[in-house]
Amino acid sequence: MHSKTKEMLLGLSKLSVLAIDHNSIERVCGSKLLGVHINNNLTWNLHVDYILTRTKYHLHYLKWPQHAGLSADRLAVWYISVIRPVLEYCAVV
Repeated sequence: MHSKTKEMLLGLSKLSVLAIDHNSIERVCGSKLLGVHINNNLTWNLHVDYILTRTKYHLHYLKWPQHAGLSADRLAVWYISVIRPVLEYCAVV
């Protein structure tokens, strides 16, 4: 049960190690929660880097249908269904 538990301190706090039933809890600097990458400084850098990496990956696969001669309408459907959801996920946050 304690193997999946992690601790993240927000800010620059130097507290002692957290332990439950004499098992120390791992302290992490960042984590993924509901698809949003957060770090202990509460900056967006980790999440933005992750989104950019995923977007580059999907944009690379956009070249193949384009070289195959698909119409602009089909390429737009590919963009709307594959690339745009990656870019817009948690945009409200």
